Amino acid sequence: MTREEIHTLLRDDIVRANVASRTASDAFAEILNDVPSGIPHTDGKQRLRNASIACAVARTRESLAMKRYHDFIFNGIVPEDLEDWSQAHLSVTEPGP
Repeated sequence: MTREEIHTLLRDDIVRANVASRTASDAFAEILNDVPSGIPHTDGKQRLRNASIACAVARTRESLAMKRYHDFIFNGIVPEDLEDWSQAHLSVTEPGP
């Protein structure tokens, strides 16, 4: 895997994470706008809690995707899940600095 391929993969991860975060935020906002929904209190409360958790998870994934990209671009750190495979190929396919 080349540096360009790693860059593209990490950038695409940010895009996917951003879309998921916006989708979760929109769903959360929709539930908030639906209050009172007519759903029994405990079910409505759980629905809101689930949407809040989904939103938090999506934002955490988005932050992680941005951190991985930033670490690669500015510090040259290849994420661990890509490191073993790319390390062997980068040393063969691309000259060092």
